[in-house]
Amino acid sequence: MSTGTPDKLTPLDETDKTSLIDEVTSEDFPDESADTVEDEPLGPLGERKFGVSESKLLELFTVCSSCSGATNGSIKQILGTMVKIETECGFCRTIRKWDSQPMVGSIPAGNLALSAGILFTGSISAKALRMLEFMRVCHTSKATFILHQRNILYPAVERVWQNHQRKYVEKAKRSGKTLALGGDGRSDTPGHCAKYGSYSMVDLDEGLVVDIQLIQSNEVKHSVNMEKEGLIRCVDWLKSEELDVSTVVTDRNMQIQKWIRENMSTTKHYYDVWHVAKVLKKKLLALSKTKDCEDVLGWIKSISNHLYWCAVSTPTGDGDVMWAKWLSVCSHIQNIHNGHDDLFPSCLHDGLTSREIKKKKWLHAGTKSCEKISDILTTVQMKKDVHKLSPKYQTSGIEAFHSTVNHFAPKMIGFSFHGMFCSSCGQRNSDVSAKKSPAPSYKLSVGSISVFPEMFGKLSIILSLL
Repeated sequence: MSTGTPDKLTPLDETDKTSLIDEVTSEDFPDESADTVEDEPLGPLGERKFGVSESKLLELFTVCSSCSGATNGSIKQILGTMVKIETECGFCRTIRKWDSQPMVGSIPAGNLALSAGILFTGSISAKALRMLEFMRVCHTSKATFILHQRNILYPAVERVWQNHQRKYVEKAKRSGKTLALGGDGRSDTPGHCAKYGSYSMVDLDEGLVVDIQLIQSNEVKHSVNMEKEGLIRCVDWLKSEELDVSTVVTDRNMQIQKWIRENMSTTKHYYDVWHVAKVLKKKLLALSKTKDCEDVLGWIKSISNHLYWCAVSTPTGDGDVMWAKWLSVCSHIQNIHNGHDDLFPSCLHDGLTSREIKKKKWLHAGTKSCEKISDILTTVQMKKDVHKLSPKYQTSGIEAFHSTVNHFAPKMIGFSFHGMFCSSCGQRNSDVSAKKSPAPSYKLSVGSISVFPEMFGKLSIILSLL
C-alpha cells in the first residue's frame, strides 16, 4: 500500500471543537492482554486500532452488501492514516462508500492519534514518520503534525496545566498551611549558551510541581541570569495567588541566595544537600589525584555521607550545631572521636574494635593529605553552606522530574517556545515523590510532577478539554 500524500487539514472551527468534545468521551484504553474488545462503547480515540495490508483490506469489498453480487472495491482517497474505499455492484448498481476510521470534528481520528502519540511519548516526529515510511504504512506529513500541535495538542497541554494549577491553589488555600517549596532551573542546552531556561517550583510536602516558568535568553542580560529570573516569576505567581511560602530549598546559586535574602526576608532559605555534596566531592576527588594525597580517596564517600547526616540529624536546622558536627569529621579521620566541640563533644557511633581500627586507613596529623583535606572541609564558603543545609526537604525529586523532561525535550534538539513549555509542563505528573521518600520515585504521578498519565493513557480525555 503506497504512502499517502499530506492531508490538507484546517484549524478547528467552533463547530469542530463542539464535535470534538462530544466525540471524545472514552475511558482508559482496553487492556492489551484482553482477548476480546470491551462491550462498553469507546470513542474514536479510545478504541483499539489494527494494521491491515492493502490486498487483505480489498478482499472485504468483493461482494455486494445488497444483492451479494461480485464487486470490485477501489481506493478513492488516502488522508494520512485514513483510507476511503468505494465499490459499485455490476448487477444492482449499488454504490457503497466506506471510511477506515471515524472523524474527530473534521480530522480523521487516526491522524490525530498519531500526532498525539508522537508528542506525548517524547518521540521525534521525523524519526517516527520515517519508521512508518519504511514500513510502507500510510501516515500524515510533518506539516500536519505541526498543525495538530499548534491548534490542538499544545492548547490541550496548556489547558491541563492551568487546571492543575487552579486545583492546587484551591487546595492550598483551603488547607491554610504555609508552603515548603523547592526550586531548580534547567537549561535547554549544555554549557553557557542556552536559548531557553525553565524554572520549576515543587511543593515538597505534596510532591507536586506548582509552577514552571520558561525564560528566553534575550529576556535577560545573559543566559546565566535565566535561573534567577525564573525564580522571580515563580514567586510573583505565588504572590498573585496569595499563597504564603515559609520555606524554600534551592541549590547554592549565589544570585538566588542574594535575591531571596533581600526580597523574602521572612522565608527560610535552605540548600539542597546533594548540590553541596556534589561540589565537595569534586574538590576531594581532585585532591586525591595529587602527590602524597592518595589516601583521601578512601574517605570521600564517608565524608559525603557525614554531610548528609549533619543535616538530617539536626531537625531544628540549627546552623551552629550542624557546623560543630561537620568539624568533627576533621578529627574523626585522624581516629580522634572525643573533644570536638562544646555543641558536639564526641562522635555518636559505637566504639571501634581493634580490627576496625587496624583496617581503616586513618590520616595522620601534620601530613600533606591531612592538612589539605582539613583546608577544604573548613573553608569560609563551606561554613556558609553547612549553616544553610536543609534538615528535612531536598530537591532530588526535581532532579528526577528534569530527567524525565530531558526525554521529552532532549537538549540536543531545538524546540519552539511553546514546544519547550509544553514539553516541560506536560510531564508535571511524572517524577516527584519527594513528599515521603528522600529518593526520587520513578512513576507517572506527581502534579507538574503529577497529572499526566492522562496525557499517555487517557489521550481522549486530554483532547476533550479543548
